[in-house]
Amino acid sequence: FVNLSNHHSPSDYETTTLNKSQKLKSKIETADLFKEGTKVHSYPLLMYYQEHEEGRKLMVSVSKRLYNRAVDRNLVKRKLRELY
Repeated sequence: FVNLSNHHSPSDYETTTLNKSQKLKSKIETADLFKEGTKVHSYPLLMYYQEHEEGRKLMVSVSKRLYNRAVDRNLVKRKLRELY
């Protein structure tokens, strides 16, 4: 679990993001990932990923049951993207 008690502003740390080839850019890519991607579930996370020639596509979902506020769920997803 991610400790949400000590929020940091983006200026407090260096942020890293996924490159363009790893981002989902359309509804078609998202639907394709749901349909043909590999699903990994470990509460409270749900991840879909798929290997492509240009790299790996990754989608993360965080359960509302543990993190009620969207801000908290987005923080968890942002931290996971930075780790990736």
